[in-house]
Amino acid sequence: MGLSQKRLHIALIALLILCVIFSSYITYDILRTKAQLSQIITDKNTQDELLSSYNGAIILIFFLLCLFCLSTVLMLGRIKSYLEVRENATTDHLTKLYNRHYFTQRFEEELERCRRYKHPLSVLMLDLDHFKQYNDKHGHAKGDVLLKEAAEIMQKSTRKIDVVSRWGGEEFVILLAETKGRDAYVVAERIRNAIMHLTKNTVSIGLVYYKYYYPELKEIVEKADQMLYKAKSEGRNKICYK
Repeated sequence: MGLSQKRLHIALIALLILCVIFSSYITYDILRTKAQLSQIITDKNTQDELLSSYNGAIILIFFLLCLFCLSTVLMLGRIKSYLEVRENATTDHLTKLYNRHYFTQRFEEELERCRRYKHPLSVLMLDLDHFKQYNDKHGHAKGDVLLKEAAEIMQKSTRKIDVVSRWGGEEFVILLAETKGRDAYVVAERIRNAIMHLTKNTVSIGLVYYKYYYPELKEIVEKADQMLYKAKSEGRNKICYK
C-alpha cells in the first residue's frame, strides 16, 4: 500500500471519529438545553416549542454534516481507486519497482535532458545468477522472496532521482542520471556485494556510460545487455562495462 493510500485510510478513520464525537455532543447539548429551559421557562408549552425549534436546527446541521461526510468518503474512495490504477500502470506488482513501460518513458525524458545539457548518463543491467535453478530447488515462493529482497537492495543502494525498474523475469535495469562511469561502477559494486551478502545469491551486472554521445534508448539497452551477457559468460557475479 502506498503512502497516499495510507493517508486516505487515516482521513476516513478521522472522519468517522469526528462524526461519532459530533453526534455525542449533539445528544449531550440537547439534554443540557432541555434542563436549562426547564429552569428558566416554567411554561411547558413554551419549553416544548423552543426545544423543538432548537432540535430542528441541530438535526438540520447534523444532516448537512452527514451529507458532507458521505460526499467526502465517496470522493476519497474515487481518489484511492485512481491512485491504485496509476500505481498498477507504473509499478511492478511483485517487487514494487517501476515496470518496463514506465522505465522506458522516464528514460526517454532523461535522455533528452542529457543531450540538451551534455550531462553524463549511466545504465546498469542486472540479472540474478542461476535464478531458474534457485526456483527449481526452493520453489517459486522463495524465488519471489529473492526478487523482492534484491529489489529492496537496489532501491536502498541508489538515489531518489535514479530509476530502478524490473525489466522482466529476474532482470533489472537502473538509470543513473548525472552519473559518470566510475561512480556508476561504485553503485554497481555496492549492489553486487549487498545482494551476495544479504541474500546469499549473486548477480551479474552490465554497465554502460555515455558522456557526450547519446544513442537511442534501444541501442543503450542493447549495449548494457551485451555487457551483462559478457559478465555471465565470464563466470557471473561480476561487473562488465563499456
